[in-house]
Amino acid sequence: MKIWHSDYTLTPRLASLGGHAKPRPREGALIRVEHDDGSIGYADVHPWTELGDEPLAIQMQKLANFETTELTQRSLELAALDSESRQAGVSAFQSLKIPDSHFLITDLKKGFQAELMRAFDEGYSTLKIKVGRSVLSLNEDRVTLEKSIATLQNFRLRFDFNSQRNHVEVQEWLQSLSPALRQSIEFLEDPCPWNLGNWAQLREQGHVPLAIDHESEEIFSNTEPGPVAQLLADAIVKPAVQDPNEVVNQALKYVVTSYLDHPVGQMGAALEAGYLSQRVRVGVCGLLSHTSYEKNAYSEVFPSKGPTLTPSLGEAGIGFTDLLEKENWQELYA
Repeated sequence: MKIWHSDYTLTPRLASLGGHAKPRPREGALIRVEHDDGSIGYADVHPWTELGDEPLAIQMQKLANFETTELTQRSLELAALDSESRQAGVSAFQSLKIPDSHFLITDLKKGFQAELMRAFDEGYSTLKIKVGRSVLSLNEDRVTLEKSIATLQNFRLRFDFNSQRNHVEVQEWLQSLSPALRQSIEFLEDPCPWNLGNWAQLREQGHVPLAIDHESEEIFSNTEPGPVAQLLADAIVKPAVQDPNEVVNQALKYVVTSYLDHPVGQMGAALEAGYLSQRVRVGVCGLLSHTSYEKNAYSEVFPSKGPTLTPSLGEAGIGFTDLLEKENWQELYA
């Protein structure tokens, strides 16, 4: 196996990408993998050091030594899926139905109204909104949301706290919301750090479904299935760092999302969403995160219309062939 890489930078459109994200351009690398049979596949390596991933330089140095991390192991697996269909000359999506996606809003302070109207005009049914970066911002978020309740009632709402608040703060916030806003909530994602008792209390007292993302694979592996399955409405699956086969036994349904990475990474997540939906219940997903960044050559031609991903079945693999062949590939050496 030979590996090449082509580094890139993604620039966020708004001030923040979420609770853990640092306000800076994000670095990643596309990889081109040539397998022993001569087949070639592509994937993305986009580390989030804020979530515990090692920096890009370390990820690539380890990969050069054929030592994988959780992130690069999944990248190689997704590149293998891409190479299989490229070698056969068919689309990786030819027999798959890709679930629709939510519209992601990462910043309630800047551009919220414009983002809200964009989602409405483009036909989205579901919003995922990052909230609760601090105790002070919880109240600010509530005020901003209540001012837009007339429009927000057209959507199902997913509030993502990124585990930055405690269960008491979240419960008090829920109680402060108007009935109209509460009724629009589909679930709270990572409302507080995982603790079975605290989550159960929040679920019982808040009367709002809960979804887990952060550390879900570890939690599922070390917690009895029964209590977790009864507690969780949804489990978030990120194929960039998680094998979906290892987290599909403890929730009512699953939401597959990108890793807020390159469009190539998004297509890998979409591929896994299609496979997963053949086996278990998959809800509205989060596969269209390219809109969180300034446009680049890939996002300009990203195959989506509103909330729907529409891969070209006339293009081999995960697509983007012309752009990928033009990349400045550098062979990865130890």
